[in-house]
Amino acid sequence: MLRLMVLLALVGGGSAAAQDLTPQVAITGVGTVKTPPDAATLNYTVRGEGRTSDEAARELETSRAAIEDGLSAMAPIQLTTSGLSIDEVRGEDCDVDPYDGSPRLSVGDCAVQGYVATLRVNAKTSDVEGAGTMLSLAARLGAKEASVAFALQHPQIAQTAAAAQALADARQRAEAIVANSHSRVGEVLSVRDSEAASALNEIVVNGEFPKLQPRPEAPVRVSLKPEPIETTLRLWVVFRLEPRP
Repeated sequence: MLRLMVLLALVGGGSAAAQDLTPQVAITGVGTVKTPPDAATLNYTVRGEGRTSDEAARELETSRAAIEDGLSAMAPIQLTTSGLSIDEVRGEDCDVDPYDGSPRLSVGDCAVQGYVATLRVNAKTSDVEGAGTMLSLAARLGAKEASVAFALQHPQIAQTAAAAQALADARQRAEAIVANSHSRVGEVLSVRDSEAASALNEIVVNGEFPKLQPRPEAPVRVSLKPEPIETTLRLWVVFRLEPRP
């Protein structure tokens, strides 16, 4: 339920301070527009393992390149990466307390058995319809924790439309409030952006996937029908109150 906040200040007799007040009505107007998404972002983790850190990094890079090549063959993409890490892997019996900063020798149960390298990747595309199939292909090629989110390439267009609706809504509410008074709603004195929000729709694929294949089969087609992106703008609008003619 939308909250309606109203402030009426009418000039009348009394102190000089009261006489200086401008007659006004302040109210919240809400505008909402729904726009089909025209952008999708695939988010996934690339993983590499090896006996040495070099082997783990090399396997990660091979997997990363294979996924990128597969996605690029389906649609143009823009890639960004973050969160690269290369961690030591020790035996299950190694007593390493995460809250204890004391060093441990890499011998016995705590000997390093290998390394795991991980990298977080974001792949942006305008192929919203094919995003599900692209996610399926990325998972087959080794992507972990894969998901896709939908958005708008130019959200300011939707925000402008929502602002226009919010202003119209505020005026309509203000006119309804003063309809039985001796005043009418005049010009806008001030506007403040109270809140703006956009929704994202996500699907998630988790689990382990097959090893890379030299010539993978056609990806499994996954049809998606994402919900329109809802853009809501709430404006706190102050109107001047004018005497009715």
